[in-house]
Amino acid sequence: MITMTMEYDTDSSLEEIGTADGQQPALSQKTGPTSSPRRSNRRLLLWIGIGLLILVIGLLIIRLTTHQPPAKTTTTVNVNTQSLSPGTLQKLEQQNAGSVITQQLTIAPSTLFKNDLKVQGQTSLAQNLQIAKNLTVDGSANVAGDVSVSGLISATAISVSSLNLKTLQLGGDLNFGGHITPTGSRPTIAPNVAATGGTATVDGTDTSGTLSITTGSGTQIAGELAILTFSKAFATNPRVQLTPVGASSAALQAYVSQGVRFFTIETGNTPSASVTYVFNYFVTQ
Repeated sequence: MITMTMEYDTDSSLEEIGTADGQQPALSQKTGPTSSPRRSNRRLLLWIGIGLLILVIGLLIIRLTTHQPPAKTTTTVNVNTQSLSPGTLQKLEQQNAGSVITQQLTIAPSTLFKNDLKVQGQTSLAQNLQIAKNLTVDGSANVAGDVSVSGLISATAISVSSLNLKTLQLGGDLNFGGHITPTGSRPTIAPNVAATGGTATVDGTDTSGTLSITTGSGTQIAGELAILTFSKAFATNPRVQLTPVGASSAALQAYVSQGVRFFTIETGNTPSASVTYVFNYFVTQ
């Protein structure tokens, strides 16, 4: 026996038509559309998928058109300001028996003064003072400590009780109301052949001083009496001024010859034995 199975729609019906001769019944289908259930399910799923896709696209469009970026967070800084009334300023200015009434004004760091700041009394600064621009002082400025200036100092007049300088360059005249007192290290001096057996001393600096030469007891000759060596060499040969002290020193007819490190005292006449000769010297570059 052979069994045949056929798929049919719910709208279709099959009729069996038997034969008298025992043959397999013929199949008769009612009129109507012929389609399988699988094909219908696929079409249904396809339309459902298309609908979901359209729905998702629509939601995305709505999301993009209605979304607003979050607002930026702003931080508000409140600056506490305080105005000084005329009465408060008057209290700060009051004096009692020649002494200022104790008033304390505390200013926070990084305080900005939009207008002029005028201080009539004494102002004491515990920390360093830094000025970004020019500083103008109409009155006197008294500085108890050191003053260090990396730039140029320009002044109509400078009056100081003591001034220590490493290098001084002047474009005009140099006027002194007092004495010129050179300072520095002491040079060295030694007697030479014209003061055989003698001694020599110096009191002064490389710039100026007094030298004393005592000849030996033996026979003396004219020539190089002594040599003075500077404590610091000059850049070029200096200018030496030698002045004899006393008639005996002048009678030697002394003269000098100099170099960057020394100068010598030489005589035109023969010195006497066991006599001290004194000379003053002044040396400039």
